[in-house]
Amino acid sequence: ATTADESLMFVCLRQNKAYQSLRIDRSTGALTPIGSVTVSDGSPYIKTDNTDRFLLATYYGAGCVSVHAINDDGTLSDQPLQWIETEEHAHSIQLDRSNRFAYVPHTNPPNAIYQFRFDENTGRLTPNTPLKLEMGGFLGPRHYAFHPTQDVVYFSDEQGNSVTGYRLDTAAGTLSAFQTISTLAEGHTGRNTTSQIQLTPSGNLLYIPNRGHNSVAGFTVAADGRRVRAAAARVRRADRGPRAHERARRERGHAGRAVPLHGRRKQSVRTGRPNHLRYLLWALDRHPRQAFHYRGDAIPD
Repeated sequence: ATTADESLMFVCLRQNKAYQSLRIDRSTGALTPIGSVTVSDGSPYIKTDNTDRFLLATYYGAGCVSVHAINDDGTLSDQPLQWIETEEHAHSIQLDRSNRFAYVPHTNPPNAIYQFRFDENTGRLTPNTPLKLEMGGFLGPRHYAFHPTQDVVYFSDEQGNSVTGYRLDTAAGTLSAFQTISTLAEGHTGRNTTSQIQLTPSGNLLYIPNRGHNSVAGFTVAADGRRVRAAAARVRRADRGPRAHERARRERGHAGRAVPLHGRRKQSVRTGRPNHLRYLLWALDRHPRQAFHYRGDAIPD
């Protein structure tokens, strides 16, 4: 996770059960460790709130959510402000544009999305009503992305091999599903699960990696965010199924910028030029009718 001004990075060392705080040199991309704290379990997903004063995390095995305070010097509070039990397979967490609502998807079981209210002054999460949004069908919600301008959220369904769109009630902070569409090519019968999900900066295109089919499924999104269609363009890998990807924060000016990347298997971070898929997301946003083929290991594990 990085702060909005890209001056700080937070990394979870899952085997060490620790969070590492690092300062980013914005001119060179160099990382400087500035502190670490231990937790009782390793987290698969961490995210700052919209004020960059709190770090939220999920715990897949333990089935929990936590909130740490981010100190003025960029380090984290020694102890979490909150440690909330949900259920096993808690996978990710983010805040909506208002910074008032958070969602925690859980894959199978329990096949549900937990809905929380968030107080940006205290950093506390409280259960929304209903707290638990249960899925109709064997979907397994894993990651999600907010539409940049519309009150719509898209979830990747790990076991359902699909993407589901939800309307976001901005007053109540609750979600209601309106569409589910497959990420797989017609006729595919092999094993597959989906992983992350990303929207291009315009909000017109959406991408989800398929692990097993070894592809990144592309979709067009209607201007109001309420209709998703499979796109003709498909970014395909030749080797292992892609696990994670991230769109660039900016649509222009990629060349020469250093971008921090992290790996799942190696407890380290590195900096480098934006990876190939970032360029592809930008290119597909500009040329959605054109197919781009991707080979290599630029997608972090």
